[in-house]
Amino acid sequence: QYPLQENDLRQKKRTYPVDLIYKRTAAFGSQINIPEGYQATELPENLLINDPLVRIVYNATKQDKMIKITGAITYKKSIYQPTEYTTIKQHLDTIVEKFNEQVLLEKI
Repeated sequence: QYPLQENDLRQKKRTYPVDLIYKRTAAFGSQINIPEGYQATELPENLLINDPLVRIVYNATKQDKMIKITGAITYKKSIYQPTEYTTIKQHLDTIVEKFNEQVLLEKI
């Protein structure tokens, strides 16, 4: 379920693997209609991370009176080794932060 509200990986260091059971991809999309008398003053920046561990894509675009947000997360492994823990933890922090950013609307 997305967006993640918090990162479940909280240890500073890990000596055993993170087992996700299977590789997976999660995708989502959202459309926000901008109400009459408002304008989008700030959209979250787009993001692309693609490395051997994950692929994270986040796009926010404005078209006329609509904001479209799409995102996808692909975990490329089912098991992440202890040596990969810090990186996968940082990626999850990024996911939580990016996928929970707010769209700013301003009354005109």
